[in-house]
Amino acid sequence: MTLRNFILCLPLATLTLSSCQNKFADQYICTDSFALPNYCEQVLVESRSIYGLLVDDINGDGHLDVYPHGHGGKIEKYYRGATNFSPAPYQFNHADRHGCDSADYDQDGRIDIFCSVGSTEGEGTGNNQLFRNTGDGMLALQDGHGAEDPFGRGREARFFNFNGDAYPDLFVANWGTRKDDKKNESAIYINEDGQRLKKSDAYGFSTLGANCLEFADWDGDTFDGTALCNSKKQSKIFLNQNGVFKDITESLGAVELKWWDVSSRDFNKDGKPDLTFISRNDVLNIFHNSGIAANPFSLEAQHIDLIKLIEPIGKVSKPPENFSRKFSLEFFDANLDGIQDIYLGTNLIFNSETNTYLGDFIIFGPDFKNHLWLGETSTGTGSIWAYNENSILVSRAGPDWKGPLFLLKPATQ
Repeated sequence: MTLRNFILCLPLATLTLSSCQNKFADQYICTDSFALPNYCEQVLVESRSIYGLLVDDINGDGHLDVYPHGHGGKIEKYYRGATNFSPAPYQFNHADRHGCDSADYDQDGRIDIFCSVGSTEGEGTGNNQLFRNTGDGMLALQDGHGAEDPFGRGREARFFNFNGDAYPDLFVANWGTRKDDKKNESAIYINEDGQRLKKSDAYGFSTLGANCLEFADWDGDTFDGTALCNSKKQSKIFLNQNGVFKDITESLGAVELKWWDVSSRDFNKDGKPDLTFISRNDVLNIFHNSGIAANPFSLEAQHIDLIKLIEPIGKVSKPPENFSRKFSLEFFDANLDGIQDIYLGTNLIFNSETNTYLGDFIIFGPDFKNHLWLGETSTGTGSIWAYNENSILVSRAGPDWKGPLFLLKPATQ
């Protein structure tokens, strides 16, 4: 379970656009208004095809950096965060990168990056990539790391705590099938003391995780469980009990188990991670964590029909056939009340004559009964990723077109 530089001034109805600009004059350049009054805009990338987003302090200067990446084998850079984003000097090589994630892989105090790599539409090869941080934001591509999987059609990658030691383990999700029928499956890789990644054959994940992937310690034992989906198979959720995955999907009850997206945050601030996913019947499902280790999602869930949320605005059509996500979601505190809100990304054509898209929504916690529509947009929303507690990166540059990348940030009061 995504980098545009819009700055969101919420919920201050008395603010004008100029006052919003003044509030951020020392930190950001607001070049235009956003879809609604009281929003400022600062575009990080004007137009580019992007598959995924990564946020971390890559260069170790105390500011969060942003790495937009994928699809298509371009030379790429990450963007250094400070008062304004600027391209870092390091260049990622040509590769068909998709999902990338970051962690201190070798426990040397520096942030490393792992990227899943495709295999030329299932006909060629492409090694997944581990970039070791050599200091000052420079990276070195490491050979022989153990998770190359050259025949895998890599789509998502995520570091997580599988076995409880100090070294972050890795999950790599593969997508689709190969035309030569070579093995192409998602897998766990155990981090062996920061020296090498070793594939675990304990679980048959098929291609789960290729479309959405999330990790969290739902049962409170310090080991990360996972919720994962792909476009065709039933989604799954596993608890991790001392390094052993236990399938608890049935505990979610009578809900659609094919998902568009999944996210886990402690959105009611009780110290326990909750679970939210969007089913492919277009329902947003919100499960509060009960605190019962064996069955953390036993409480009655909240279900929001997204089509009913959209209907008062107008008629929409389905996303393009070759786009894998109709809705996407992420959490951030949009109105600075200390409660997590949902950013709902949409990929629905709103006006077929002008080929404009519906635009996105903010659904406000803690009860998620009120929402704000952000207006029509020129492209649908692809990746979304939390930048920090109060800010969010939104990519309207999904894998099938070019579009802007921006940051949403609420104004300080």
